[in-house]
Amino acid sequence: RAVTAGDAGAYRGENAALYAAAMAGTGRVSDGDGAQLMRSANVNFEASNGWTRAIDEAAQRGEPGTVVLLAAVGMQTRVWAGVSPEALYHITRALSRVGLGGYARMIAVEAITRS
Repeated sequence: RAVTAGDAGAYRGENAALYAAAMAGTGRVSDGDGAQLMRSANVNFEASNGWTRAIDEAAQRGEPGTVVLLAAVGMQTRVWAGVSPEALYHITRALSRVGLGGYARMIAVEAITRS
């Protein structure tokens, strides 16, 4: 059975914003449900900067090596709490788009459980 925004929205834990970003980024919910879920968790997924544009464009071009390097840049922090839900969304979405969904899911789980 597919996961819906309502199913995912039932998660109200301490890391609800990270969970919403991870579910949307890894494609576990539809794009529309993902946007709804992130809005309800106050994830500003539409915000843009040089890094978000670079990782999104690398994914669109189908460049897994570039996406992996940019994902590493986006996670440069001493603690997982330093990885914002917005960054997690872009990282997991880009990795999934270039065929590295397993890595996207692993990073999502680490971010949620360790922050």
